[in-house]
Amino acid sequence: MANPDFMNIQYQTITDFVTELTAINNAGQELIDGLTRALHSNTELWNGVAKAGYEDVHRKWNGQFAWMSQVLAEMQNHGNNTQEIYQEVENRNIAMWGGR
Repeated sequence: MANPDFMNIQYQTITDFVTELTAINNAGQELIDGLTRALHSNTELWNGVAKAGYEDVHRKWNGQFAWMSQVLAEMQNHGNNTQEIYQEVENRNIAMWGGR
C-alpha cells in the first residue's frame, strides 16, 4: 500500500488565501460605506458645481469599487474551486495507488 503522506497537499494555504480575500473585500466595503456616510452629511449642504462634481466622482468610485469587489469574489471562487479540484485529484491518486 502506498504511503498517503506522499500525496498530502496542504489545503490551509488555499483556505487562508480565500479567507484573506474575503476579509479584504469586507474591509473595503466597510471603508467605502463609512466614507460615504461621512461625506453624505456634508454634501447635503453642497450645491451647484461642487455637488455635481462630487456626485460624478462618487458614481465612478462606486463603479470601480463594485468592479474590484467582483474581481475579489471571482478570485475567492477560483480559490474554492482549486481546493475542491486538488482534493478530488488527491483522492483519485491515493485510490489509484492503493491508499484510503
